[in-house]
Amino acid sequence: MNEIDGIGRRGEKNEYADYWNSVVNKLLELLDGTTRSDGLIIVGATNGPDVIDPALKRLGRLETHIEIPCRGNGAELGCRHGEARRARGAAQGAKRVPAGVSQAHQGIA
Repeated sequence: MNEIDGIGRRGEKNEYADYWNSVVNKLLELLDGTTRSDGLIIVGATNGPDVIDPALKRLGRLETHIEIPCRGNGAELGCRHGEARRARGAAQGAKRVPAGVSQAHQGIA
């Protein structure tokens, strides 16, 4: 699930709070059933882990957290360039490359 922080948190006060509370509750219900499914791995990606509802990150749900730090030395700029190239290629019907794959892994370097 990419951009899992976009789901929001329960208990926030805004005009759509009831809707998002229902979405988060349903996701929690679905994740609770996955612990009985051998071989199933659920991955959530985010740039804002502090925005994710804490219940989603509890034991039996999305319990293992892996931080991938910025690489520095201009590599991040290279990744952004690769993302832009992929977006242009996708718009032209070219083969899409998964987001997060660096230029070196794409053979673009």
